[in-house]
Amino acid sequence: MSINSFNNLNLITLEIDNLFFGIEKKIDYIKNIFQQYIEKPNQDDNYKVSLDILNYQSQLIYFEFETNKHLYNKFINQMYGHYLKLYTNICSFIQSENIKIQINLNNNFEEFNDLDDNNLKFKINDCEKIFNKINEIITILKNFIKLQNEEIEKDRITKESGLYLNNFINQKAYDNKVLNEKTNFYINNLFDFYNFHQNFFKRMQYKLKLEKNYIDNKINPELNQNQHFIKFIKNYEKINKLKTLTFTKNNYNKSIIYLLMLLGSSFSLFLFQEDIYKIICV
Repeated sequence: MSINSFNNLNLITLEIDNLFFGIEKKIDYIKNIFQQYIEKPNQDDNYKVSLDILNYQSQLIYFEFETNKHLYNKFINQMYGHYLKLYTNICSFIQSENIKIQINLNNNFEEFNDLDDNNLKFKINDCEKIFNKINEIITILKNFIKLQNEEIEKDRITKESGLYLNNFINQKAYDNKVLNEKTNFYINNLFDFYNFHQNFFKRMQYKLKLEKNYIDNKINPELNQNQHFIKFIKNYEKINKLKTLTFTKNNYNKSIIYLLMLLGSSFSLFLFQEDIYKIICV
């Protein structure tokens, strides 16, 4: 069981960042609308007090936004700590067992302080660097174990020639088995960390999608900005529909009521020509 890519976590966190950005834009929109109303001239205090609910609406969304953003950043900070501790344990084991592998263990990863909850400085790319380094070490260890097993098999063949290598082979096989179990232990740790982190991000992603969908359904700045254009289009469609209609004197009285309901204020003049009423729209 092994994990070779950090891409899934990168993709999820990228979408989470986009969701936060979209929600923040809606918060700014509500704040701007509130500010426009507050700054309107000739408004007494009663009108301003009546806008409290609009201000509170933005405050509620902002409070939820800030809570989720803080939790998200704090989790990534702790995520860095998880991977750094695992990396440190692996390095300590390799050095203590004096395992002869070609790998640089002197990476200058920044230290993590469990007690410092206020300094949320680590980002997802910091976590990825340690994750990739752990994966690199595990891959090298697995290759080393494979080579050791091949050497043990050669030693067993050599033993068949009459040389007494039993204790040497047993010791070598034991050491390699311990190394293999320890490596699998680190792989399982990495896998558990990865699953835990991925499940959190999926829950956060789902939560933010619900929040953003709710806000999008309730607050639509594009609809507000384009409402005059939409009204014009609707009236234009009504006018085009009526261009093909003509009315005789006999059906005029009934039809004019329908026209008034349909057009509203979109017509300006009726012109009588040879018993036919034509519509002139401006």
